[in-house]
Amino acid sequence: KDITTLHPIAAGDMYGIRGIDHLAKPGLLKRTLCGSYPSGPSSSEPPQIWKMIGDNSVAAYNVPSGILFDMHREAAAKRPGVLTKVGLDTFADPRHQGCAMNAAASEPIVSVQQFDGEEWLYFRSIVPDISIIRATTADERGNLTYEHEGAYLGGLEQALAARNNGGIVIAQVKRVVENGTLKPHDVR
Repeated sequence: KDITTLHPIAAGDMYGIRGIDHLAKPGLLKRTLCGSYPSGPSSSEPPQIWKMIGDNSVAAYNVPSGILFDMHREAAAKRPGVLTKVGLDTFADPRHQGCAMNAAASEPIVSVQQFDGEEWLYFRSIVPDISIIRATTADERGNLTYEHEGAYLGGLEQALAARNNGGIVIAQVKRVVENGTLKPHDVR
């Protein structure tokens, strides 16, 4: 109930592949910060998340993907947040939209800060209670490899953000193998 989600890449449902719509239920999903909200193809029904954004039943923020990855890294390191010039004078700047996509997104997630005589955007870290990541293989200790995944995009940082702050990590994998069988250089 009242879940906040962070998705650096592709939060929406596309081409028959379920995305955030698993959680796009009134009362369950409160706030979402995503790098993109795709939908497609245009002949398909729009994803439920788009309906919720449109009727203001979820606070939706469109945060640049790199900043979301940085937010995971900063939370993992127990640092207060991301200080960046990325997004100044754009939709990410709080003097414009502050990443907000709808009226429900009224809680600021970014502020303008002065540092060393210059303007910066500051995104506070959001510490996850749970990180759900996908990998190909896990050993019995929880080491993960990504040999069949399209890309390795922040899984380690997302896992550490939860684990280092007392949360839990759930890894969806194709297989579990015995300890000592994964190649050390393949583990992320």
